[in-house]
Amino acid sequence: MPNTVRRPDDDRRRREAQRRRQREEAERREQIRISRDHRQRTTQMERQSLMGPMDLPFLLLTLLLTGVGLLKCVCPKSAYPLLAAHLTQPIFEPVTENEQKTISMGALTGILEGLPWADAVVMGCGLGVNDDTSVLVSQVLKECKKPVLLDADGINCLSESITILQDIHTPVVLTPHPGEMARLCGKTVERVQADRVGTAVDFARRYGVILVLKGADTVITDGEQVCMNRTGNPGMAMAGCGDLLSGMIGSFLAQGLEPLAAAKAGVYIHGLCGDITARELSARGMTVADMTELLGALMSEFE
Repeated sequence: MPNTVRRPDDDRRRREAQRRRQREEAERREQIRISRDHRQRTTQMERQSLMGPMDLPFLLLTLLLTGVGLLKCVCPKSAYPLLAAHLTQPIFEPVTENEQKTISMGALTGILEGLPWADAVVMGCGLGVNDDTSVLVSQVLKECKKPVLLDADGINCLSESITILQDIHTPVVLTPHPGEMARLCGKTVERVQADRVGTAVDFARRYGVILVLKGADTVITDGEQVCMNRTGNPGMAMAGCGDLLSGMIGSFLAQGLEPLAAAKAGVYIHGLCGDITARELSARGMTVADMTELLGALMSEFE
């Protein structure tokens, strides 16, 4: 066997290649840290409308960070000062409220008249569950001609009159966690978790919706195609993280993505944002605010 002689030039090239890879990795990591305010980008003026009160700041911010150009937020009048103090870019539409400080029936006509303005509607985060909001959810679903995403209390309101979905002719995306899914389909949480794919597919097929069953390996299905997401980590199991997901999917709906594609893209990027945040900080110590700080720059990876 001939002896192998390592030349000095080989060592030098290897060191240079290693330093180059390290620089590229450092530049990539730095790009993720760059705030959205320091990125120059152009955005089409997609219009997003959403309804709900106090749990909205992260949802609103996510919609803006992922490409929505015009954002209208319908909220109870008592919630307006707090929301407006957090963000100035959305158009806020304070409306009448009931004794529970949620949107009242008296606001329904104006809300329905405003639906044609939007390219997509997100409804449910912080909406509340009572007679007024249940009527609001059902009437928006009946009258809206654009894609509608329901989350949180929007889903809880819907669970009381689930058959309405069979009469809806606009794309509907539902993003339940296992507890909400159990209420929607009349099962226990344990049964839902024991057959996540089967439960999601059966429900999506029966009611003609896009279903995003949240949790580890989130299931996305239209009743025919089924996808399971592999991004995300346990650090994302915290209040408010679902609002980010609703914002991402709603944003992509407003920008014209086909509903199933919007759901898949939103789930994937949501998990990826969580993975990067966990890597930069820690899964135990990360917060929803940390995720939103990284999200704007992360979106540059998909432009």
